[in-house]
Amino acid sequence: MLKMKITSTKEGTIVGICDSELIGKVLKDKIGCLDLQKHAGFYDGEIFDERSSAKARQIEIALKYCKSINAVGTKAIDFLKVMGYKTEGAKKIGGIPHVQIYKMSEPMGE
Repeated sequence: MLKMKITSTKEGTIVGICDSELIGKVLKDKIGCLDLQKHAGFYDGEIFDERSSAKARQIEIALKYCKSINAVGTKAIDFLKVMGYKTEGAKKIGGIPHVQIYKMSEPMGE
């Protein structure tokens, strides 16, 4: 299962996606620290099954129109791949993949 939270800011919308079992953990290694306990609220939103298509359209729209995406965990990264995002630049912190995707322009044709 994954958790996804959509946050609106004056700069645009941010989508946080995280493997649900990672919420509340602190990931550390020599490279850095990702505190999913302190920042749980950033990712701790609606829970969904990444294998289900029931919410696929809503999630697809959220990802399409957001300014940035933050994803943590193997399932979250794999989900983004299925949705067509390139995640080769994901860094591992404490052995767990983490990626930030920033969009420089608005989607066209809608």
